[in-house]
Amino acid sequence: MKITGRLIIIAFTIIACVLCYINFKKNDIATLVAAISTIVALASFWIAFEVFQRQEALNNPQLVIDFDVKSRPRILQLILSNYGNSPAFNVSIDWDIILIQRDDSPFNVLTGQQNQIPVLNKNQTLNFFIDSTVDFYAKKRDLTYSGIINYSLDRNGKYYRKEKFTISLIGYKKTMLYQTELSETLKQLRKIPDALNEIRTEIQNKNT
Repeated sequence: MKITGRLIIIAFTIIACVLCYINFKKNDIATLVAAISTIVALASFWIAFEVFQRQEALNNPQLVIDFDVKSRPRILQLILSNYGNSPAFNVSIDWDIILIQRDDSPFNVLTGQQNQIPVLNKNQTLNFFIDSTVDFYAKKRDLTYSGIINYSLDRNGKYYRKEKFTISLIGYKKTMLYQTELSETLKQLRKIPDALNEIRTEIQNKNT
C-alpha cells in the first residue's frame, strides 16, 4: 500500500513535469503556471504523506524477538519485546525452523493461534527458558532461526501485521559473553545468606 501510493505520486509528478516542458515550448503561460502549481501541490502532498507514514510507524507496536544469553549465566532465553508506542494484540510466531527446548520438545508457546499471546503492552518483555547454553550447543541445535511475527493492532484482530525476523546464536558461540566477573561475583554473593543460615543452625545445635 505504501509503495503503491508513492508510485502514484511519482507518476503524477512526472506527468506534470512533462506538461510543464510542453507548455514552456508553446509559450502557454497560463497552462505552465497551472502545471507548476500542480507540481508544488504534489510535492507538498508527498511530504505530508511521508510524515504521516513515519508518524504511523512510530505509533505502531515494534516487536523484537531475540536470544538472551547474558541476563542469567549459562541460561539461554528467548525474549519477545514491544518497543513501540502501542500494545500488540493476538501475538504469535510462525517459525521457518522450529526451536527445540531442553526436553527435546518443540517450542510451541507462541506458535499458532491456539498459543498466541492476547496482548503485549508497550515496553513489555516476555522471557522464555529454552535450555542451558552449554547443553544447547552440545546438542548441535540449529543456531540461526527465522520466521514471522504475527500481531494485530486491536483486540478484535481486524488489522493484522506480519513482520519477518532472523535471530542467531552464531555470534555468541565463540565470543566472551562477559567482559567482567560481575555475574560470577553476584552468583557467589547469593550464596552468603544460605551459608549464614547453615552457620546459625550449627551454632544452635551446639548450644542445645
